[in-house]
Amino acid sequence: VAYPGVPCPLHIFEPRYRLMMRRCMETGTKKFGMCSYEFADYGCMLEILSLELLADGRSYVDTVGGSRFRVLKRGQRDGYHTADIEYLEDLKVDGSELELLQRLHDSVYQQAQDWYQRLGSRIREQINRQYGTMPDKDGNIQVGALMLLGHFFYYLPLLLLLFM
Repeated sequence: VAYPGVPCPLHIFEPRYRLMMRRCMETGTKKFGMCSYEFADYGCMLEILSLELLADGRSYVDTVGGSRFRVLKRGQRDGYHTADIEYLEDLKVDGSELELLQRLHDSVYQQAQDWYQRLGSRIREQINRQYGTMPDKDGNIQVGALMLLGHFFYYLPLLLLLFM
């Protein structure tokens, strides 16, 4: 699952997605969309930051989430899914809604920081290496809150694997 501003490392091994990656790189767009499941109505664009092509055709791809989108029409090309999409714009809030969002952001941020600090240094290093560091508290709180939640949901499966 991809979230705006959150790293999303991928291991590409299926031939159809190898082709898709090659096309993304050759056309220069270096972007593609990802939905959480095949028939999802919403997704997130991913920007390819780097691609390491392996001798056997597989690749490791470092991506980061970008704009969110809504699927308008589904299609298929050479085995992989395609779609016509429209980008979503964040609603701007102010007044009491902005104050509420700021309190929610501050609370989630503090809980995430507390949780992160309770982890062992080895696990924190793995998380930082795999997904990047936690975003700063300052900045656009609407984007920041989403990024924090995205980081949390990416860290959770890793922690479950490490502690099971």
